[in-house]
Amino acid sequence: MNFEEAVAKVNGLKSCDNDTLLDLYAYYKQATIGQCNIESPGVFNIKATKKYQAWKGLGDMDSETAKSRYIRIASNL
Repeated sequence: MNFEEAVAKVNGLKSCDNDTLLDLYAYYKQATIGQCNIESPGVFNIKATKKYQAWKGLGDMDSETAKSRYIRIASNL
């Protein structure tokens, strides 16, 4: 499975647990954009804060590593 196939599989999911969704979000952003380049959201926006922290937590991980981890998670769904 390549990255595009994994993205299509994930987009077709009916449900998934929140922790897995956060991981997928972070790896997707890291693979397609690179390091987190947005400002931290307000403290009262809990969902956006969790997404920000997940992506920011990947630090300077390279795109290929992020893609392979995304694919690994998608393959197991």
